[in-house]
Amino acid sequence: MTAAPQQLRAVPVREDSDSHCTLVCQATLSGPQATTVRVLTPVTGPGRPHLAVRIGSILLLMADRQALRSVSDAVRRAQALADTAYGTYGTPHD
Repeated sequence: MTAAPQQLRAVPVREDSDSHCTLVCQATLSGPQATTVRVLTPVTGPGRPHLAVRIGSILLLMADRQALRSVSDAVRRAQALADTAYGTYGTPHD
């Protein structure tokens, strides 16, 4: 017996917020990851271009500079904590 197909529903955006994320997820990365960055231009309709950033099998779509800045800031803060989390560069955790 096959389960009935599930309907996808958008997560509602708080009305008092100008920001939103259409998905919440967690991923664990280890070792080198293949990366690509591209500009995605809508084929039809009034949509604006997005930046597509792929890290391994994770795809992030940045709809505007504010989203890109948020991701960039988070990566810079993570880099600043790398020695605390993994030890200094050149240790066995690298």
